[in-house]
Amino acid sequence: MASYYVTAVDSFENESPPSNIAISGGCYGYEIPNVFSPDGDGINEILYPFPYQSIEKIDLKIFNRWGQLIFQTNDPVINWDGKIEKSDKLVATGVYYYICDVFEKSFCDDETRNIVGFIYVYSDKNAKNAEK
Repeated sequence: MASYYVTAVDSFENESPPSNIAISGGCYGYEIPNVFSPDGDGINEILYPFPYQSIEKIDLKIFNRWGQLIFQTNDPVINWDGKIEKSDKLVATGVYYYICDVFEKSFCDDETRNIVGFIYVYSDKNAKNAEK
């Protein structure tokens, strides 16, 4: 994490007082929700992260309970619609494990943080179109 402030210098080398200190860095703001419902009702249909800043890219992988990779992306916005990657089939209602490397651009250097967790996917439609 880096902190910085700004000053101005005129042509006579007079320097202004420093501005307020700003803090940049740390991926503390990037969080992935733990539940969504791609059930066609128009509410909570797509998995998006909570608001974030300074994230250059991610490496997100979502797995089913058997350890099979079902979705992956490098897009920080995620945009997962609950379908198995490269298919039009919704995943079954249940809990899915994810691992995610978050790459943040900061003033001093690039930082990488690894986050892991679970996502609960709920949809009545999944009973008909469930993953096998």
